[in-house]
Amino acid sequence: ILTVQGRGEFQGTSSASYFLTGNTLQVGGFASAAYSRFGTSATTHSGTVTTTNDLLITGELEVDGSAYFDGTVHFGGTASASKFYAQNGTAASPSFSFAIDQDTGMFRRAINALGFSTLGVERLTIDSAGNVGINSGGNVDTKFEVGGAASISGNFTSGGTGVFSGTGSNSFAGSLLISKGLNALAIVGTGLTINGNASITGNTILGD
Repeated sequence: ILTVQGRGEFQGTSSASYFLTGNTLQVGGFASAAYSRFGTSATTHSGTVTTTNDLLITGELEVDGSAYFDGTVHFGGTASASKFYAQNGTAASPSFSFAIDQDTGMFRRAINALGFSTLGVERLTIDSAGNVGINSGGNVDTKFEVGGAASISGNFTSGGTGVFSGTGSNSFAGSLLISKGLNALAIVGTGLTINGNASITGNTILGD
């Protein structure tokens, strides 16, 4: 048994089954610090790396196995991996978010479905069928749904049938060109009002 009171120095190779220290560990230098370290660089996180339980490594670190972190991991530079598995997260706390805006980001809302939130509320939904909803409350039954008002500043082209339902009105500030046909059934109120030119190529049915 070798007991060293104070500082001890070994020139050459030393080996031991156990190495116990009651204070900090310094490897690669002789100046001590308030924390353990490999190398002689000083920490740039003096507010968090402060005690004997903390460790600073100067240089590269290789882990040939699994690594488990039970706290928050901070990367000051770029982090890359062939795969990254995150927890599900929620709209209020998405799995992929930002350090200064942690209620905004992307999360797994259901099996094979994604949700995007801002201010802790889900704003955009992509379900397992590829349906997309914006402010739809998470309920998407068609390929694209918008909950609330939507505006289009450019041209709108529909290759299928346009269905406008509800008790509200549908208005067009520009031109309305219908090349197939116009079917306006069960119109109540003022009916169909056109202020300007209307170009309709096809059948036009107005009535109950």
